[in-house]
Order: sequence, then C-alpha cells, then structure tokens
Amino acid sequence: MSYDEDDEGYVIRAEREAKQNYLREEIIECNYDPELFMWHIESIREANIDSWSFEDLQEVVLGFKMQYRRGENLQEILQKLGNKSDRADTYEENLTSESEKNPDIDPEPYPLPSENPLEKSEIVIPAEKPLKPTPPIHIQDLSEEIQDKNSSADEKSSNYNGHDRTLSEYQECLSSKSQEPDNGIVRCISPLPVHKALSSEGIMTIVANSMEETPEKNSSFKDDQKIPSEIVELSLGVTPRGTLAQGEKPQDIEKLYEKNEFFIYQCAELQENELTLLTELKVVISEPKIVDGGFFKKKFMSYEIWTPLMNWVVQRRYNDFLWVRNMLLITCPGSYIPPLPPRKIVGNFSVKFIRKRHKFLEDFLKGVLRDPYLRSSNDLVVFLKEGNDNEFEIYKTSRLKTKKIQAFDEVQTFEGDTICNFSEDNEIFSLLDDYFNVSSQLEEEFKNTTKSLIKSTEKLSQTISEFSNLVDELRTVEEQLPNNYKNEELFEKFQNSLIKWSAHEEINARNLEVDFKLHFLYKIKEKAEMRELLKQRETYFERYKKVKGKKKHEEIAEDRKKLFGHFNYKIKNEVERVIGDQILVDKIHFMNLAMNEIHKSESIQALWESTSQEFYYS
Repeated sequence: MSYDEDDEGYVIRAEREAKQNYLREEIIECNYDPELFMWHIESIREANIDSWSFEDLQEVVLGFKMQYRRGENLQEILQKLGNKSDRADTYEENLTSESEKNPDIDPEPYPLPSENPLEKSEIVIPAEKPLKPTPPIHIQDLSEEIQDKNSSADEKSSNYNGHDRTLSEYQECLSSKSQEPDNGIVRCISPLPVHKALSSEGIMTIVANSMEETPEKNSSFKDDQKIPSEIVELSLGVTPRGTLAQGEKPQDIEKLYEKNEFFIYQCAELQENELTLLTELKVVISEPKIVDGGFFKKKFMSYEIWTPLMNWVVQRRYNDFLWVRNMLLITCPGSYIPPLPPRKIVGNFSVKFIRKRHKFLEDFLKGVLRDPYLRSSNDLVVFLKEGNDNEFEIYKTSRLKTKKIQAFDEVQTFEGDTICNFSEDNEIFSLLDDYFNVSSQLEEEFKNTTKSLIKSTEKLSQTISEFSNLVDELRTVEEQLPNNYKNEELFEKFQNSLIKWSAHEEINARNLEVDFKLHFLYKIKEKAEMRELLKQRETYFERYKKVKGKKKHEEIAEDRKKLFGHFNYKIKNEVERVIGDQILVDKIHFMNLAMNEIHKSESIQALWESTSQEFYYS
C-alpha cells in the first residue's frame, strides 16, 4: 500500500470518528432519543455516516433539535401520528394472502413511508433496497440503543369484472354502480422539503391510493371531533371503471338518450396489465445523479425509479420522461396528460433547477398514475419495468412509427363499449377555456407575489445572521476582561440562538419556493395542458365537418361522427374529472402546509423556551 493510500485511509477514519464523537455529544449526551434521531435522519438520506459531510450532519442535528425536545422518544411521536403497528400487521396479513395465491410475490414487506410531521412528501427508506449494496458502516453504530426499524405498508385490494352488455343492461349497471362507494382514493404527496431535494440519496413516494391516514397526523383534530368525510376520503377523481362520471346520475343519462344526443357503441376492449390490476400503486423516485456521458457527450441527470410492490428498479433520464409522455399523448387521446418541466440547455445543474425539475417530475408521475386509463398503457409499464437500458432503447425504437387513433374501431375502453355525444354544444367548452385562461392569470400573480415573499424571508434570515456576528464580536470583547467568563458565556448562548433562528428563516424561504412558487407554476402549466385537451375535441370535430353530408364519403363521415362523439363525451368528462382532482390536490397540499406551519411554530417556540431556561440557570 502506498503512503498516499495510507494517508487517505487515515483521513477517512479520523473524519468518521470525529462525526461519531459529534453525534454522541449532541444527541446521546444531550438526552435526545437516539432512535428518534435515527428515524429523523433516515427520512432524509441513507444512514451511511460516510455519505454525510460534517456540515450536513451539523445542519440535520440543528433541524432535529429545533423540531424535537430533550427526553422526547420515538414511541411518543409514533403514538401521536397514529398506530403504526396496526397498519403493518394489516399489510402483512394481506401480503401473506397474496403470496399464497401467487408464490412469485416476495412475502417480505417493504417499509412504510416516514411519518415525520414536518415531511411535505412521503419518504420511503428501504431496509434492503434492490440492486443497492448495504453500506458497511452506519450511524446506527453510535449506540446499542439504536435499532433497525422495519415497517410495512398497508395494502388494499378489490376486483373488477368487466363484461359486454346491451343498452338496457348497461343502464342497469350504471344505476347499480352509482350507489357503490368510490374506491379510487388517492394519497397526494406534497413536495419534498428543500433539504431532501438537495440530498444525494433522498427518495420520494408516489401513492395512487388511500388518503385515510392523513387526518391522524393532524394533532389539531380531537378524539371527540368528527373529521369531515371529504378529508377522510379525498378522492382525486380516479373513478372506478364502468361507473358514472362524477356528479352524473342514471336518470340524467336516460333523459339524454331520449333527446337522441347520446348513444352507446361497441368498441375494442382494453387488455389488463400489471398496473391496472393493482388497486394501490407506489413508485419511488430518487434524487438525480449526475452521469458522465463520455467522449463527445454531455453530462446528464439520471433518476432511479423503484416500484416496490412489483420490485421494478430502473434508471431513467429526462429524455425518457419526454418519450413516455409523448407515447401517452399518441396512444391515449382524449386523456389529460400532466405536463413535464421544460428542457433547459444552460444551467441545468444548478441547485434551484434540480429542485424544480425533481418536483415537476414527481407531479407528472403522480398525475399519470392516478388515471387507470393511462396505467393501461404498455409504454408506461415498460418505462417503469425494463431495467436493461439496451432493451429499453430497442423498445423505444420499435415505437417510433406509432400513430394516433384515426378510426373508431381503434377506440378502446375497459368495458368494450363507449358513450358518444353528438351534441355540438360549444358554449360549455368556451366557458371552460375562459376559466383556464383567467385562473392561469391569477396563479401567475400568486407566483410573482411569492417571489417577493421569498426575498423578504431570505433578507430576514441574512439580517439575523449579521446580528449574530455582532454578538460574536461582543463576546470577543468580553474575553479581554479577566474573570468575565459569565458574560462571555451569555453572549455565546445568545449567538447560538440567533444562528438557529436564522437557519429557521432560511428553511422557511426555501419551503416557500416549493410550497407556493413551484406549486403555482405547475398549476399554470396544468391549465395550459387542459386547454390543449380542449383543442383535441375541436380537431376531431373539424375532421368530421369536412365529410359531413357528402354522399361520396358516407362511410367515412359515419366513422368520424362516432369518433367525434366518443371524444366529445370523453373530453368533457375528463376535464370535469381533472378540475375536481386538482381542487382536492390543492386541498391536501394546503392542509399539509398548515399542519407543517403549526409544527414549525412549535419548534421556534421551543428554541426560545430553551434559550430562556439557559439564561435563567446561567
């Protein structure tokens, strides 16, 4: 071994020992619960101490102390957030029954998302992540009191049996199914906190089911207080296949049939795939890793996408997201396809750009996975499943000549039939276009106002930091006097409090960017895509009008008429579904934001209470 290698090994060991000593002093010796700290740190990044710089450790310890009090333990926090073990037991029972049916399913449960009350998105830290070697040295080694945490996710299952039916049977089916509860419930994940967006191994979870746990995390709800049903079951418009559109009643359908505006036609039936058969879907997206493109190629960012239930792990870059979105636009016309972040040539490795792109990719996949029709796309399955990069590129090449639907016999639904609306009612679509236009303008104003708020908060953090520097200078002056250690100690404690306060405001500024600025920016892009969806309806209508009434093209006219009727009905209902979906997404987003603000105010209060006590006993 060379001297350089020996010196490098010595430096690594010395740095590791310094980090461990620091954590012993700041966590264990200060009477903080080691298990609670491990739970907190694992929600941010993997517990490999070598992957943390000393500055990162200082930052996370500071955030931990601002959030939790001395003597507070992990069990107390979990009790506040709900009974975690019951959900794990339920999951294990469900998974065991599934594994008995299908021996190929791995019975080992994957971990539950982190339930840190300050989290803005669900974080999953796998106990044994596929295709990832376990780090040799962990922060768990600091104390024997720290134990590995294994948790399980609860699973729900339901079955759907589609079948062909006549008009009367179809109406009877609609009438019966309208009384069934909507099982298509979705948990919406709020954006990642900034410190997670900057970590190297942070991962987020996209869940396409159940929001039932969310109210339990809100400590403001009392046991005897009835939780509103719309909060318990926040349906984001994922309508079970074969049911009516939201707000539509069977008798309304019958009246429309009497007007001869609505007709049912048989069409091709969609084939089930791995994603459509799931009633709950979780997909984990990692933080991007910068990959060297090699000779004559630029560097690019690669994202690991993990589907735990299916044990799929793939590496995808931004261009792959563009490809799958383009394929959904081609193969799923009439469906809302969420927007992607724009391409950027210069400055695409800056911290702000990475944070923005990561959040928008999250929102894109969340929106796609909430729609069962989009989940039926084989292109989406390959995007999430094919781990061999060469095979994936071959598949992408094979799909280059894919064309949009040109004839009615290419239309596919889960039921094998579709409703066509031949009404040329342009008034409702004109109102929708105006709605998208006006709401986008207001959201633009929200975004711009948030910029000013972020600058003000950043300025406050900077001013407090400058004030702490002045206090440090005062402490230095006190050192010059003999036997004046008490005043010196007083200024030192005051300076530490100011530093924590400044860091608190800096985190607030970053969270404002994610919770407000980026949130409204993505909503603006969503409105633009909704207007593009309305244009699709006009395209099919114009194609029909070109041959309408021409005897020479009667067959073509009839086919295009049915195609227009199909998309006329589908797009109107799709727009209404997505509007309701977005309203509930906002409701969850700002509900979580309010809960997080409560916890942040409690943490800053605890900071000043601690400072007051230190001054009192000093």
